[in-house]
Amino acid sequence: MVHSLQHLLIILTIAFNARISSAWIQRYGTPSPALATRLDAHSSPSLSSSNIFLSVNECLTLFQNKVDANGRRIKFVDGTWFHKGDRVGRNEHEQGPRIPGSVYFDIDDLSATNPTIIQDLERGNATKLQLQHMLPPLSLFAAAMATFNISRQDHVIVYGRKGHTFLPRIWFHFHVMQQGQVSIMEGCLDDWMAASGPVDTDTLNVPKAVKMMIEWDELHKSNLSGNNHDQYPSTLQLNTFATKEQVLETLTRSVTAKESLTSTLLLDARGSSFKRQGHVPGSIHIPYSSLQSSPGVWKSTNDLLDLFRNVGVDPVDETVPIICSCGSGVSACSLYLALRLCGRSANTLVYDGSWDEWSKDDSLPKVLPKCSSNIII
Repeated sequence: MVHSLQHLLIILTIAFNARISSAWIQRYGTPSPALATRLDAHSSPSLSSSNIFLSVNECLTLFQNKVDANGRRIKFVDGTWFHKGDRVGRNEHEQGPRIPGSVYFDIDDLSATNPTIIQDLERGNATKLQLQHMLPPLSLFAAAMATFNISRQDHVIVYGRKGHTFLPRIWFHFHVMQQGQVSIMEGCLDDWMAASGPVDTDTLNVPKAVKMMIEWDELHKSNLSGNNHDQYPSTLQLNTFATKEQVLETLTRSVTAKESLTSTLLLDARGSSFKRQGHVPGSIHIPYSSLQSSPGVWKSTNDLLDLFRNVGVDPVDETVPIICSCGSGVSACSLYLALRLCGRSANTLVYDGSWDEWSKDDSLPKVLPKCSSNIII
């Protein structure tokens, strides 16, 4: 009876959700209507999982050589970000220490929800919706890369400070922008220093996004920008993202086909807020913290495979689409990365708006806190 009511309510939701109003769609374009068809037709950007993590010693060697085995320039990016507490990654990077020549990628500032660059979002309304950390518009990403002197052909290595957890989000930014190669340094900056890695200790100021955009516009207008902008894609690969409409479509398609609500698997990486705040019906809870043995140290591939399979997810079965979500699109990228470490390379999407967007739409079905059988529309 409960499942029948859930199915009926989800079908009714579709009737009230005919319009397309997703901030993500308005920023990046409307995808094909059928999620399953689109997923079968495309795979996500290729990347060998063996190249994702590098040891501190490997990073030290690359730092000294300045290029990798393929001749790619080495660029270090500090991706430290904390979702709670008093620590601010940007401040710590500015104050030092830091890996010499490294830059700081601020997911709050380099974001489509930065109010100072909303004029660049010609079709976007992400700021009006007050969504957090949304992937930056392509022009802002290109401007940031020009400021950082990073080209698409470079080998980017993302590192973090002690206690970091969310480097996969920065890795994902470069991944979807089809960076030549992007890796994550295992451990943290303390491990780098313990291995006699050099550091800069002078204070500096990380440029703000609005300054990057102004400088980029001036360079672009005077044709002095080089080819950085042309090196990065002019449109994002939509086969890497899911919108709220597509998530809703998977629920509806499952109901009309009399299948499980999770015929397309919906994973949620949040911690305690999964139960405290509510979630999308049918979501499978896999806390981001369960993917790592300690902050910045990931579990082995075998342990990750067991973790997924223990909750009914087969990472290597690419015939079943998987959508990764969380609170605001950050820890969802940890799930995405963990699936790739398990050998998965297709049919995997990140719902960038995640619960932050889903919860703000009263027309969408939700499992209420402390009442798993109650779905509202």
